[in-house]
Amino acid sequence: MVLDDHLIIDVMERNPLTLLADMSVAEALAQFEQANVQGAPVVDADKRLLGFFSVHDLLVNLWRLDYAKQQQAVSVASLMTTEVHTVRGSDSVLQLAEYMSIDHDQLYPVNSSGMMLNMSDADLEQRIRNMKVSRPKQYPVVADGIVIGLVNRGHIANLMQGLCYRGSAEQEATDANQVA
Repeated sequence: MVLDDHLIIDVMERNPLTLLADMSVAEALAQFEQANVQGAPVVDADKRLLGFFSVHDLLVNLWRLDYAKQQQAVSVASLMTTEVHTVRGSDSVLQLAEYMSIDHDQLYPVNSSGMMLNMSDADLEQRIRNMKVSRPKQYPVVADGIVIGLVNRGHIANLMQGLCYRGSAEQEATDANQVA
């Protein structure tokens, strides 16, 4: 599989839904529904990234309201996440795929001295399948702080699957030609 040659710019969504910070949560949710998405970058008028707002952020707030004494109208800015993981268009798809899906601390549990912390009988493949990785599902693609796209797990998975199956079909054709 030749993933090393693929960059984020090759798979990203080039015109993603973006939200303005002063937008109401209800308005943002209506846009989510229309675009069939679960979250979007929050930008200023110049498309500079300010944060990320998702359905998860709303659910956390709704749960919190159960304990709040006052309830008030909320804007996207009041609920958005401001510490946002971003990528560049020139970043490697393979490296992002690894970051999204592999937690090296779980896969190779060692202390600062390099001593193994957890002696599991599970082989590498089993440890990979059992690991739970808590990383974002979507990443704004930025250039000089300006949002130029969005990439998510689906974009990465579709590319990887296409390359895997294309590679398998090409290998089968090569094998068949060698036999003939």
